[in-house]
Amino acid sequence: MQPLKSPSSLPLDSSIRQEQSVQSTDTSGRADNGRAVNSWFGAIYNGFFRAIGYGETGTDTASALSDRTIAASVSGSSAHTGSIPAADPQPATPMELTEVLPALAEAISAKDAARVKSLLASLKLTSPNQAAQVAEDNLKTILQDYFPSARKIPQNDYIKLKKLIDCLLANCGNGGYALANSALNLFVVRGDFPHAQSVKDKHQAILEADHLQVALDKDVQNYAPYVKHTDDSYPRFLHSHSKALLALVDQQDHQTMEIARKTFADGLEKCLRDTQWVRGLPPQDFTEIERCFWEFYKFGIKDEELAYSFLNLFFIRGDYESAKKVASDGIRINDEDLCKALRDHFHQGSVKQLFELANPGAAGQKRTKETVLDILQQALVDVDRMPPHEIVNFESFIRSYICLLSKPVEGRLFLLNPLIDFCVRGEKIELAQRLKRIFKGCYLEPKAFENACEKLKQSATDELEKSETLKALSDLTEPAKIKTD
Repeated sequence: MQPLKSPSSLPLDSSIRQEQSVQSTDTSGRADNGRAVNSWFGAIYNGFFRAIGYGETGTDTASALSDRTIAASVSGSSAHTGSIPAADPQPATPMELTEVLPALAEAISAKDAARVKSLLASLKLTSPNQAAQVAEDNLKTILQDYFPSARKIPQNDYIKLKKLIDCLLANCGNGGYALANSALNLFVVRGDFPHAQSVKDKHQAILEADHLQVALDKDVQNYAPYVKHTDDSYPRFLHSHSKALLALVDQQDHQTMEIARKTFADGLEKCLRDTQWVRGLPPQDFTEIERCFWEFYKFGIKDEELAYSFLNLFFIRGDYESAKKVASDGIRINDEDLCKALRDHFHQGSVKQLFELANPGAAGQKRTKETVLDILQQALVDVDRMPPHEIVNFESFIRSYICLLSKPVEGRLFLLNPLIDFCVRGEKIELAQRLKRIFKGCYLEPKAFENACEKLKQSATDELEKSETLKALSDLTEPAKIKTD
């Protein structure tokens, strides 16, 4: 499609060409004079057509109109090789709408952003409002046409399209805000988050709530390990995409914040429903989930329910340091979950860290003491079936808890004496002896001593060893003097 032609240009073009033809047939005797005339006519010829944007190599007046003021843009384009010095930028020349539209259609079809910019600059000199309206109309059409295929556009074409959209956005008027939002969403769909951020920064665009919902749902489905709870490997884009998306939204918009909150809550719920799955996740997969959830948490979604679930995610994973970061906001493991954790072998090696996440004074609460005593009494029944390393670990667990209880020792005998009995039953008398040294005043109770002696008599141990063991048991029964601090 060619722009409209100027009626006056054709006769002038013809007469000049005829003059040049006559000059070309002059005799050699008039060569010097002919060259002078040629030079004079050439200057007029070039000067006139440059004024309307018609280059020396142009052969059509319509091209002259459509190419007006393009030279400066082309000189800075990627097509310029740099071997010829670029010409100084030429000022835009005013053009009418009827001149611009056909050439603009061709430029947009070719995704020639430099030419579009030049044509709109020329139209703006004539009518700024028309230039803005033309830019908006064309941008709206482009966004509608290319949005469905945004993910599939070949990279080279996408780069040209991106430049064209930027050019049109820069020339939009007051109606450009909604179009900027649509353009930002196209870049999000494409996965070009840096350019989407650029559109937000330049045009105050935002990712609207419904578009955020679609984008988050897509990322969770494609990249979240917790969706199916399998061992499948997932591309690790969940964190980077979530961070980029949340940076594009309006945090003052209630609908947007609710969508973000629901995404966060759903993710936590899916993780927490399967404790063993969470604990078995490869470190890199858990880190991806953790970093993603931190983005939502820092985003401002810190209601107590979600914060507790977030803390609990780290807690059941055994990531106590990360759990402390959430606990610093005043969120603590409640008594019920604390007692449940005390019964979990997974946590029994981390008693100190466990209670650092609990409410102050939780170790001395009646419910907690009763829970630990119940665990110990059950271990007294099971000790004969426990392998040696489990006996050692269990003694360490109970001893670590006892250390958290306030003094004096008398208040801790309800656990210390049964623990000594546990060590004796598990044939770990050296552990019982250590307990008696550390906690002055604890001892092996009479009934426990009788049971240990009866078991010793029935054993196949030689008499010398039995004698030594009996003496050690007797030493454990003698209460040492209780040390008061």
